[in-house]
Amino acid sequence: MKIEYSEKDFWKNYMINWFGAELIDKWEKHVEIKQIDSVRGKINIEVYKNVDLSKPTIVFSHGIAGYARVLLPFLIPLFEKGYNIIAPDLEGYGYNDRLKGDFTWDIHLQNLRDTVDYAKTVFKGKVFLGGASMGGPLAYATDVRYNCADGLICWCLWDFADREFMNKETNTKRLTYPMMPFLKLSSSLFGKFRLKTYYLFLTIL
Repeated sequence: MKIEYSEKDFWKNYMINWFGAELIDKWEKHVEIKQIDSVRGKINIEVYKNVDLSKPTIVFSHGIAGYARVLLPFLIPLFEKGYNIIAPDLEGYGYNDRLKGDFTWDIHLQNLRDTVDYAKTVFKGKVFLGGASMGGPLAYATDVRYNCADGLICWCLWDFADREFMNKETNTKRLTYPMMPFLKLSSSLFGKFRLKTYYLFLTIL
């Protein structure tokens, strides 16, 4: 993969190499970058407003390996179909000022609730909450807890009880279930251990 950008513009490498530079141009044309108050302080959000503010709004959450700006291949097509979009950087991710990787499940649920609340102050139509990868379960859990959205759009809701699905779709295949007790033990021993994601990607590549 060709690396042209670094630091805060690193995300542009993904767009250029995998999805096309035109997404960067559309982002620059349409995005409004804002910050809203949340549980640990301000979080970064990226807002895409259509002319008609009464159109439905989608609050869309990133997953484990990403942040709002990396979701452009999802967000721009939805925006071009007439939806208003808000994509937050959840705590510990993206362009938030605090420590990267420092978050809890509950904090992310509150981040999403706060983003939905903000959307209701800006837009006039219904607000839908969704997400990709881990963002899907986060969106689902947020609305179960806070009943804050008019509907859910979740991609990648994993059911660990579905052995056929887990064995087929996970990278670890049939090793997934034998690994789970080890992962639970590791989390109890090294719960605060942080590994930079790009180290893992470099190892895989």
